[in-house]
Amino acid sequence: MLKIEHASKTFHHKHGTVSALNDFSFEIKKGEFISISGPSGSGKSTLLLALGGMSHPDNGKVMWNNESIYNWELNKRAQWRAKEVGFIFQTFNLINYLTVYENVAIALNLAEEKVDRKRIIGILDKMKLSNRIKHLPNELSIGQQQRVAIARALIKNPSMLLADEPTGNLDPQTANDILKILKEINNEGKTVVFITHNPDLAKLANRNIRIEEGRIV
Repeated sequence: MLKIEHASKTFHHKHGTVSALNDFSFEIKKGEFISISGPSGSGKSTLLLALGGMSHPDNGKVMWNNESIYNWELNKRAQWRAKEVGFIFQTFNLINYLTVYENVAIALNLAEEKVDRKRIIGILDKMKLSNRIKHLPNELSIGQQQRVAIARALIKNPSMLLADEPTGNLDPQTANDILKILKEINNEGKTVVFITHNPDLAKLANRNIRIEEGRIV
């Protein structure tokens, strides 16, 4: 489904250089539930951004169904990302002046799909947010904000979810609830790849990839 081949990514700063990915190769098969773990600075987020078409490796390829996504024109890659990939961020990235409903609807706009109210209400009901559709993000709990972010990622019916520390800002019980939601989504056929620092949460995945210094260990 998606694979990264011999990818390297180096960041330069005033104190020197950091190799975020180091000749990195990794394959994701359709329907997998994968955790990516490792210490801070090991390259986890860089890997996720590369897989999602948001960070071009210095070397190597990212292949989607045998096509190199970074050989595509920028607009084609943006459309692929909008339709096929759902991103879930640790900081949620909700738009503060939009309601819960509007934060989910905007994903359909970006994917150039019709804004279907019934569809949006359905996904919010699944996330137990149907009584919060007119609320702003700052009127929600942290766990509710993360569920809005998941609903926004799911509304366009992507093939794959990429979640960067989706439980990092949550208390243990809420974190487990969010992982259960992601597992349910996976059981429905979606491919899910998530980053976590928590070894107990990593064990909930069907496959765990541990990264250190930009390499799989």
